[in-house]
Amino acid sequence: MRYNEFDSAENLPPEWDRCALSNPYLSRASLRTLERTNPCSQRYVAFYDTEGNIDSLMVLYKLKLNVLTFSSLKWPLEVTIVGVPCSVSAPGYWTRQSTRLLFQEYLGAIKGLVVILNSGDGLSLPDWAQGVTLPSCILPLSYDSFEDYLYSMRSHYRYRYRKALRKGSPLEVVKLEHNECFGDDLYELYEQVHDNSAFKLEKLPRSFFQQTDAEVHVFSADGVPVGFVQLRQHAVDMHFLFGGLDYSQSSRFDTYVNMLLFIVRESIARGCRLIDFGQTAEDAKAKLGCHLQPKSMYVHHANPLLNFAIRRVIHFFDYNTPDCDFRVFKEQGGQA
Repeated sequence: MRYNEFDSAENLPPEWDRCALSNPYLSRASLRTLERTNPCSQRYVAFYDTEGNIDSLMVLYKLKLNVLTFSSLKWPLEVTIVGVPCSVSAPGYWTRQSTRLLFQEYLGAIKGLVVILNSGDGLSLPDWAQGVTLPSCILPLSYDSFEDYLYSMRSHYRYRYRKALRKGSPLEVVKLEHNECFGDDLYELYEQVHDNSAFKLEKLPRSFFQQTDAEVHVFSADGVPVGFVQLRQHAVDMHFLFGGLDYSQSSRFDTYVNMLLFIVRESIARGCRLIDFGQTAEDAKAKLGCHLQPKSMYVHHANPLLNFAIRRVIHFFDYNTPDCDFRVFKEQGGQA
């Protein structure tokens, strides 16, 4: 057998990390943390090439999911998800050509309803329904400083962000020295964002923020937290994982925009070449200069009749990506 199944991240071999090198969410350490903080019947599959090396891999978990997430209808079902069990934009698999056929055959043999989230590399799954899900918001960075970034913008955007920075000037930003200090006050801010989200997948517990190897930067006004961002740097890429926001104070300080600008400033200062701002709020992120990276989801049911029906109707429930064709930077045309 050229694949191996594991029911615990503790049992994954060290070679797994070599294969998952480009995706920090698939590292053994990250998966162990998710097992502790968000247990959802995770299992892991490694696929081996002819020389016995791990060449492809996937993470699966169970979730009660509204399969009509992007519509006004509700149809909750228990689903096997191929993905990272913490609602990030990265896919829950890595595959190479030499084991791709084996990888796809394994997927086709899974019983019940299966959903592959956040695919971006064009899997060849002809029997599966393919739909559109939320895109990732990616900001390339090639700036010597934050001021250089602002100066590269057309005047309308530059004025907007300087105004936001003035409104946010009373905010104090402090990095949590220890993530164990992530308390109820910050978790309540995360809950506000989750509860206001139009596309809820899963709600993470407070322990996730306390144990995940990521930075938490807290925005406070007069000593009271009004927002936070959770960041993870991987090589020269910065990833925005999750945030929290006090909506009652948001307009007073333009908090959300200041949170986004803080991520840009911090990433440039560290020499990052790219920010993955994740999914949702495409409009606000595109106005920072992000481009939208399309993402697909694949859906399959082991019952041929149900699978046929899913393939016929899936596009009625595609995510309707907003038009975010903004000319943010001077070189894109328009007045400075």
